Amino acid sequence: MISEAIGWVLFAVFTTVYFLLRSPILGAVDTVFGLAAAMFSFSLALSIDRAAAILIGLRAAWLLLASYVSVWVTLNNVDPFFRTMMTTLSSGQTR
Repeated sequence: MISEAIGWVLFAVFTTVYFLLRSPILGAVDTVFGLAAAMFSFSLALSIDRAAAILIGLRAAWLLLASYVSVWVTLNNVDPFFRTMMTTLSSGQTR
C-alpha cells in the first residue's frame, strides 16, 4: 500500500524536521499527515487483513495522541526554523 510507504517516510523524516531543523510547525504537519496516512491504511487494511488492520490501528492511536501533543507544542512555543509562533500567526497577537 502506498499509504503505508508514505506513513513510514513521514515517520523517518520526523526526526530531521523536528530535532535537526528544530521546527515544531514542521513536526506537527508531519505528525498530522502521518495520522492521515495511518487512518487511510487502516481503512484499506480492514477489508483485506483484520490482524494487519489492528496493528495499523495501534499506530494510528499512537499518532492521534502524538498529533495532539505536537499541535499543542506548536501553538505554545516559538518555532526557531520559521522564527515565529503559530498563535501569533493565527490570532494576530504577539508575545
